[in-house]
Amino acid sequence: MTASIDFYDGRSARRQRVVLRLDGERLCLDGEVGSRSYPIEACRLDEPLGGAPRVLALPDGGHCEIPRTSGGADLLAQLGARLGARDGASGAVARLQRRWTVALASLVVTVAALAAAYQWGLPWAAGIVAPRIPAALTQHISDAALSTLDRTLLKPSALPEERQQALRSRMAAVLGPPQGGAGRPAYALHFRQGPMPNAFALPSGDVVVFDSLVKLAGSDDEVVAVMAHELGHVAYRHGLRQLLQSSVVAYAVGLYLGDVSSLASGMAALVLESRYSRDFESEADRYAADRLRQAGLSPELLGQMLARLDRGQPGHDGHGSRDAVPGGDLLASHPDTQARIEALRRLSPGRP
Repeated sequence: MTASIDFYDGRSARRQRVVLRLDGERLCLDGEVGSRSYPIEACRLDEPLGGAPRVLALPDGGHCEIPRTSGGADLLAQLGARLGARDGASGAVARLQRRWTVALASLVVTVAALAAAYQWGLPWAAGIVAPRIPAALTQHISDAALSTLDRTLLKPSALPEERQQALRSRMAAVLGPPQGGAGRPAYALHFRQGPMPNAFALPSGDVVVFDSLVKLAGSDDEVVAVMAHELGHVAYRHGLRQLLQSSVVAYAVGLYLGDVSSLASGMAALVLESRYSRDFESEADRYAADRLRQAGLSPELLGQMLARLDRGQPGHDGHGSRDAVPGGDLLASHPDTQARIEALRRLSPGRP
């Protein structure tokens, strides 16, 4: 008995047409994937679900979808007899599947469990794992990221060496020496030319400042305030936590779509992870405010820099808000800029 059916190899969402036949104690498959043969006892025929095709799981991770009509019905009857699989409403699973109340309750429980895992479980797990990643691996990840950016997006800084050194000295005076200590993370300050006023921190503590951000700032202390914000990301290991969370989300979405490497997986993960970025930015703002106050400076320095950046963004409406824009700048995917500025004002000395 043979039948023409749909085959999936378990590694992608691509559907392939094959011919399936029984040959003694083996199940033979012929088509675009070539010829394959499996012991019948190593295969598994899933429970029926309404009038949907039956799924035949193969030992190599692939599966076939066998229609319950025409030639497929005869093949299913033979497979059911050989595998002891039930067809109809006699199985417990099949009986439950035919009750819409049970199906609806199962759906609600599943959605609630996934939402809880995403809302609380994933950030909690990333927070536990991130501090335990070895420093050597963290440095390797950061070096590879900066090397890739240098090859593809960034250019060497055009700031004079004296100007760069003055900023490094001011940062050390306000935020402490580069080697860190007393609970402060170690850091290294780098300057580059980039496509927009920006600064970012890598998990290793390498902080990159774009020339255009330095030129936009009203003072060196505004630049240092941005550096304090970036050190907050390092101190709380936001980079590693974001990497872990994004990787898990991308993998889960990829499994659902049937192709872990697909563009859709990456885009979906990016959208889902934007909430975490906003949480991290608020935490880094508070860290910067604490460090600036300890040095006798006002947290409003960071707010002033955020306002300068906001005014230069597309979609700015002149009232401290703007449309979200892509590009990874200091404001993208962050909380509302005006709300951040107001929060920094409240954290300033002498403010109510």
